[in-house]
Amino acid sequence: MEVVLILVVTGVIILAIKIAMTSPKESSNIQNQPDKPNTPRPSEEIEFPPSGYFYYEMVGMYYHGVTPKDFGIFKGKAIAETNNPKDKFAVGIYRNGDNKLVGYIPKDFRGVSNEKIHNEITESGGSREVVFKISGNENRCYGTVYIKNS
Repeated sequence: MEVVLILVVTGVIILAIKIAMTSPKESSNIQNQPDKPNTPRPSEEIEFPPSGYFYYEMVGMYYHGVTPKDFGIFKGKAIAETNNPKDKFAVGIYRNGDNKLVGYIPKDFRGVSNEKIHNEITESGGSREVVFKISGNENRCYGTVYIKNS
């Protein structure tokens, strides 16, 4: 019995040493990566949630080529797309500076269709100011967007 206990304790200690000696991936340190030319820099500070804005989650970032270099807080615009074949009430989120399409608000968010916000944006000229945040890691992206009230 004592031999088994000694072997288990030894195994746990070896595993703990291996974990402690493992260094984090260099590619995950976004702060040290040089910026590409023409890539907008994230805003340093933004009040969340900004007053006068509606909150939505953002989807489709993977399909629009969002990478860890795109992570951060940005200003942009929400555009009501009137000819999107996949969603007739699509609202695309575009980043200021390079006008990159980074994602969409979902068709259904917390039981509410995107039809209402699409129609409101369309009626007010087709676009609205937004603030959005993209975060995650190399395997997964998460996005939140705040769309300005009219």
